Amino acid sequence: MIKKNTLILLIIMLVLVAAFILLQQKGWLDFTKENGPTATPVPAFVDLDINSINEILFASSNNEDIVISRVDDLSWEINITTGHITPGNVAEIVSQITSLRTLTVLDIAPDGSATGLDIPTYTFTFSLTDGTLIAIKIGTANPTQTGYYAKVDFNKVAVIPKAGIDRIVEIINTSKQLPTSTPKPTSDDIGP
Repeated sequence: MIKKNTLILLIIMLVLVAAFILLQQKGWLDFTKENGPTATPVPAFVDLDINSINEILFASSNNEDIVISRVDDLSWEINITTGHITPGNVAEIVSQITSLRTLTVLDIAPDGSATGLDIPTYTFTFSLTDGTLIAIKIGTANPTQTGYYAKVDFNKVAVIPKAGIDRIVEIINTSKQLPTSTPKPTSDDIGP
């Protein structure tokens, strides 16, 4: 015969198996679903809508100030006589600014000379249709050269990706010159 201790262990095991099956049927024990790490959302550096912008002022520590103004809903102008800016250029500038993600927020910011924000390398000032101004100061590159120290109005100093700012500056610098025209074909180019 089966001893009393063995019978008790057998009953406990059957109760545990029954509980396991019941919990699995109720969906409380789902071992098929992976519980991976949850990604922490990266905060946006600044939120802008192209339709709410009247004017963009770009100031560089080694260049003249450049003003990009809305003419109407479909066109923009630049304050440089030899320059030309398209709505696509402005859309790309705003897209680049709004897609910037904060890499790091410095709770205790170093003094302005360490970040370059006392005399910013670049300053973007966005004049909005409701009359508000959003000023973005871009300082020096961080020690790893992956980002710039930056500050929006009176917010904390943050580090933002270097590539995004470099692309915006490239778009603005390219807009300062008129596009070169394509030469017309000559009779020599056409052939016999």
